[in-house]
Amino acid sequence: MGVYSYKVQVFVVAGLFIITTGLLFAIFHIEQLVYREQLQLFQDNNFLEKLIVPGGLSIFAGEFFLQFFKLHIGALFVTVLFVTIIIIFLFRIFSFVTNKNTAIFFSLLPAAGYALLLLDRFFYFSGLVAFLLSIIGIDIYIREKRGWRKFILGLLLVVFTYWFAGGAVFTFSFSVFLLEIVSADSCSSFRGKLFFGVSYIVLSFLLPALLRNILFYENVLQSFVSEAFYRIPVFLPVELILALLSVPLLIFIAAFFESANISFPQRMVYFLSLFMIILFGGTFYCLNNTNEERIRKLDNLVFNKKWNEIAIHARKQGVPDSKEASVAVNLSLAKEGRLTTDFFKIQGLQPVFVIPYERKGMTPFMASEPYYYLGLNNFARMMAMETLESTVDAKLPVRAVKRISETFLISGNDKLAQKYLGLLSETMFYSTWAKRHLSQIRGNESKTEFLSQELNEIRSRLPDEDFYYNEKHFEVALLYLLRANKDNRMAYEYLMMHYLLNKNFDSFINFLSIYSLFKYEETPLIFQEAKAYIQTLTSDDVPLLDVVNISKNVEEKFNMYISEFRKGGNKRPERMKDLFGDTYWYYLHFGRNDS
Repeated sequence: MGVYSYKVQVFVVAGLFIITTGLLFAIFHIEQLVYREQLQLFQDNNFLEKLIVPGGLSIFAGEFFLQFFKLHIGALFVTVLFVTIIIIFLFRIFSFVTNKNTAIFFSLLPAAGYALLLLDRFFYFSGLVAFLLSIIGIDIYIREKRGWRKFILGLLLVVFTYWFAGGAVFTFSFSVFLLEIVSADSCSSFRGKLFFGVSYIVLSFLLPALLRNILFYENVLQSFVSEAFYRIPVFLPVELILALLSVPLLIFIAAFFESANISFPQRMVYFLSLFMIILFGGTFYCLNNTNEERIRKLDNLVFNKKWNEIAIHARKQGVPDSKEASVAVNLSLAKEGRLTTDFFKIQGLQPVFVIPYERKGMTPFMASEPYYYLGLNNFARMMAMETLESTVDAKLPVRAVKRISETFLISGNDKLAQKYLGLLSETMFYSTWAKRHLSQIRGNESKTEFLSQELNEIRSRLPDEDFYYNEKHFEVALLYLLRANKDNRMAYEYLMMHYLLNKNFDSFINFLSIYSLFKYEETPLIFQEAKAYIQTLTSDDVPLLDVVNISKNVEEKFNMYISEFRKGGNKRPERMKDLFGDTYWYYLHFGRNDS
């Protein structure tokens, strides 16, 4: 096969795999990639601090590139870029052992493995960086031909790979050991090459064992693998071990094929590569957490304040079975003033308005969001602090740090606001916002003048009185908010939905007395349906209900509901759900059950 022909083959096979990888991440996993950026706070001034621990360079580089995951296109571009570079260096390495037909096929296998590892939310992106550093080291090593000079280079590369890439040193040492054994270098004896290879492996084990007792006192796993790979420092999954050893294993297989004169014709390479890519795509789809992707999409939209997009997405695709997801959609509807109209129209939406505090796992970012926008500033800060303190790896999540700084700005605590703004001022995407507030604080400007419209609006919603908060009685907090600011439409939406969902008609009617203050363009649909139902419970005139105008469509639909119910609909909930599942009346008689 000519040079031009094999280059075309390499380009086609590698290109098809890279495009497939990009499409898979873009379609099935992009929101989870974007979410990764929120879990860290990268500061470029701690480079030396990172370098003093094994794997530190990989960690620093991984966190640096992870900043770009804030943007969807950035997350996709960086991920595909690293996969592409990995394939290029793997191809160079395998070409040293076998023919280029086999080399391109084998190059895809470790790249696919590391791409699949990114589906694990506990696997760090810095692990991908560490692996790349190790195979770059292998490529440097195989280019050197001279005996003892090569040996010294190998020893140095073991040291540098361990210090810069942590556990990826075993990828390097086992790979160069096998490359020494299978190489046809006539300048070195077999015993010499065996000595070289064994020395690298021994040194790769000896380094962490010695340094653990001399320089640092981490657990054994951290000493040998480093913190560059997995978010849980006391656990090393089998998948990661296989990924680290995949290159040495494939070098062994490639060398065996070469020694046995087993080669793949061009068509066979295309067929095997296509089969592998299909298998990779199927595995990616099966391992990807689709429900988590849907939750993260809503969560990311809340972070970026895309309220209308959340509502549109929920109406089209429903809401996944998750407290976070329901809180996100309910918040977006309340922000848009549509909670009391659209709640029952969205498939899967549950009556969860705040996330209960639990002493297990990481407190989700979403826990602080409803409190923040309602004006319950202290509770928003408390939840953000819980998130910050409950991360698995004890890293500062930038989203929580930003929320804490916002709450201190709102409450006027400049000293503590500066502490958290100082952290954000060292980042790439949040520094402009943080530095602007820092300069304004130092300039003693009036809060009303320098706070954004959003922060000033939330500041105006703060309750005037201190009170004991009980999450089982969320409505009490809402009452305090409305007492402090009768323009707080979000609090009113949440309060009225709370009363209606709990069938507390007396309180619902009572708070219709302030309905006119919120200047609804049209009467909320659920208010209309509630009035229609309440009127069947009493023959007395209820003047407060007069502010709710029932449309002709609602009146006709309610008459149909009564007719169907009297015909035996109370014994046929499925039929009633098909006809009236998006109404308040169905909820009153049958409950909310979208399963």
